[in-house]
Order: sequence, then structure tokens, then C-alpha cells
Amino acid sequence: MNNFRNDDTWAKQKRDTILVPEYYEKYCKGRYLLIDESTVPTPVFWYLQKQAGIDTIISKDKRAIGIEEKIVRYPTYKGEPHTAYTLETRSCTVEGHERDGWMKTSRADFLLYCFETDDGSLDCHSIKMSALQTWFWQCLEGNWNMFPTHTMKNENKSETKIVNIELVKKHVGVKTELIQQC
Repeated sequence: MNNFRNDDTWAKQKRDTILVPEYYEKYCKGRYLLIDESTVPTPVFWYLQKQAGIDTIISKDKRAIGIEEKIVRYPTYKGEPHTAYTLETRSCTVEGHERDGWMKTSRADFLLYCFETDDGSLDCHSIKMSALQTWFWQCLEGNWNMFPTHTMKNENKSETKIVNIELVKKHVGVKTELIQQC
């Protein structure tokens, strides 16, 4: 069974030790805010994190840009390279508690999807969220089975679609960067 709290703690550790110094500091030079309960007042945190799906806000050209971060552990399935993104369609499928997933609810400007590599670095993929959402839902109109569905074995039984990375690169566009662990 998946353990959300352990995974979340691990992802925050990766964010703090790799993304912050080697990505946010490098490109934003202090003009960013990590959204978590220790840095943002509770009602604002609740809205940004839980309702808008924003993990970090960066300031660029006098505007705020919301980033949704996903950090995936290594090793990959059977040691093979990652070939797909796991895109959440429903964050909860438990009867009576159903809730749309971040592919529908996120208001972030960008999805920063990072895959941990065998040396602990992060292979980061930056994708414009609105373009990804529009393309994804258009693909599924009338063809829900276009992408394989996976239901997590977690408490919420989250539902995801497994979407090929190359397909997203072709139709939406993806900027990639390997961020080395110091």
C-alpha cells in the first residue's frame, strides 16, 4: 500500500535539497515561495495547495507563476527508464468522497514533473499546465480508454491515467533539464 505521508516527506526533501538550490535559486534568485504549512498561513495554504494545486510560486517579470510539482522515486518499474507520466484524474474514488484530481482542478501555470535518477539527481520536465489539461481532456472525449487507467492502492484510491512522455512532448511540448544532486 502506498504511504502518502512518507512519499510527501521524501518529495519535500528532494525539493529542498535539489530543486531549491539548483533550480529555484539558480533561475529565480530568491524570487519564489514554497507553499507549505510552515511558510504560508493556513487558509492561503489550503487554497493554493489543496484547491489550486500549487506547490511553489515564482515571481517573474512582475507576475506570479504557479508551479505544480511531482517528484517520482527511482528505481523505475523493473529498472527500466520512465516512459510515461501518471496524471491524476480523480484524487479520491471512495464512494461518497469522490473528488476530481489535479488534472482537472490544478490552476498552476506549469507542471514540473521530476523523475529521480539512479544517482539521486532529478530529470525535470516542465510542461505548460493549461496546454496539457486541454490536450489531455480533448483526447479522452469519447475515448476514456485512450490512456490506461490505474487506481492507486492508497486510502483514497486515487485514479490516474498513464500517458506516454513522447506523446506529450509531440502534442503539448516539454522542456527537460537534468538537475544534479550536489
